[in-house]
Amino acid sequence: MPSNFIRKFNLLALTALFVLTSSLTAQSIPSEQAKENLDKIFNQEKFSNAFWGVSVETLDGKVIYERNAKKQFTPASNMKLFTTAAALDTLGPDFRYETKVDAVGSIRNGSLNGDLVIVGSGDPSLGGWHPDGNTESDALLKEWVRQIKEAGITKIYGRVIGDPRILPKEYYMKDWVLGDIPYWYAAGSSGLNIEENVVRVYISPGKKIGDKPVLRLVPDTDFIKIINNGKTVKAGQPTNADIIWRDPESNVAYFAGNVALDKKEYRERASIWNSPEYTAYLFKTALEKEGITIQGKAVNIRDLKESEIEGIDNASKRQTIINHVSPSLSELAAAVNKPSHNLYADLLGRTLSIKTGGRGTFSASADAVNEWFKSIDAPNADNLIIYDGSGLSSSNNYQPRHMTHLLKYMATKSKAKTAFIESLPIAGVDGSLRRRMTKTPAVGKVRGKTGYISFARTLAGYIESETGEPYVYTFMCNNYTIPTREVNAAQDEACLYLFDPEGKHKKAEKTEKK
Repeated sequence: MPSNFIRKFNLLALTALFVLTSSLTAQSIPSEQAKENLDKIFNQEKFSNAFWGVSVETLDGKVIYERNAKKQFTPASNMKLFTTAAALDTLGPDFRYETKVDAVGSIRNGSLNGDLVIVGSGDPSLGGWHPDGNTESDALLKEWVRQIKEAGITKIYGRVIGDPRILPKEYYMKDWVLGDIPYWYAAGSSGLNIEENVVRVYISPGKKIGDKPVLRLVPDTDFIKIINNGKTVKAGQPTNADIIWRDPESNVAYFAGNVALDKKEYRERASIWNSPEYTAYLFKTALEKEGITIQGKAVNIRDLKESEIEGIDNASKRQTIINHVSPSLSELAAAVNKPSHNLYADLLGRTLSIKTGGRGTFSASADAVNEWFKSIDAPNADNLIIYDGSGLSSSNNYQPRHMTHLLKYMATKSKAKTAFIESLPIAGVDGSLRRRMTKTPAVGKVRGKTGYISFARTLAGYIESETGEPYVYTFMCNNYTIPTREVNAAQDEACLYLFDPEGKHKKAEKTEKK
């Protein structure tokens, strides 16, 4: 059943899709006019030390405007469009992950004489909280516990084991910035993930000035230890307390900074290390809360001896107790593109790799996307440089015309065009564009994926213009030193021009004021 996350704007999305795929005879902007108007935006003095890459075309390939369209740029999270497009087009919008929980050993008189093994599939959404209807691990694990009880198991003489081996052991992409690792957006990925591999930290001030802030964890777990070096300060002072460090292979995190005495509770997120063990730990905790006794520990199967692993893999008595099915790939793609979720993107790329015969590493994920891009007859495809599926790496690199080609293909030729277009944020409505172009006639008429890392701000997608002509656009700004909001404003202004090139709405506003 489609989630509300997708359904909420389904009618709008279908209307946009109809326009995008059927209005190819509408009148487009003359390229000379587009150049004059868009040059005014991108030639502003404040961008004198920035590097703009722009490509605007109609769906049938007519070039409306280009600026450094064949130069290489850092895309940031616009890289997610390559990952989701390749996954949707190759695997199909209805693809789903399946995570299994197996009982390894005999079940007699309510006792499992062996281990419970959670067999991961690479699903990014297990106990996640971005797709509606699939929120947080608490409800998921309660359902799993119910099914364990239904199978007649009340005592487990073995362990609860997380098995992530569908993907190789590569938790982080080697090119990521070390200082990003403690935060949610740089959470590592594996074949078994839960709670998006983070713990949510709810922060409120202490009772008086000088006290440590109060930290509340969701899930309520001691899997991660947070050293609280924060401080409650005078009411009205700035609040800046957050997780500041976690060793990449440790679950000891450090919290520091100030929390104003009058500050209401707020939330930050800390990434965790070893998601397979985290999954097993949370499941073990849920089982014990419901009265199921467990003799062994929660462990990652990769931490066991080879002989133990062979015994589990070759057990004569092994049965699947739980078979959990994820939301559809169309829903997961929206969870990638609308809020710009890195973990989901990286796992979709790694999944694409193994489903097309690759190894499931970050580099193999890049290879799979590259091969797909070449298969859609992209120009100069060898210059698409991919390091990860999310865009967190600053080494990702491509040309604006690469993105424009992808967007044209997905809107006109892909079997997954509906799912892809629906996955994009809508200006003034949802996702990372919900606060952009608000109170303008372009609300609901611009779809686009944002991207940001230091010194790189990007936006790419589709515009349904007032003239009836749908446009494909790519705006990439690198090496700017002004506030990012000013780059946003330029991109928004360009979108508004493409939406209303004749300025009809501006003229109407002036008439109304008179």
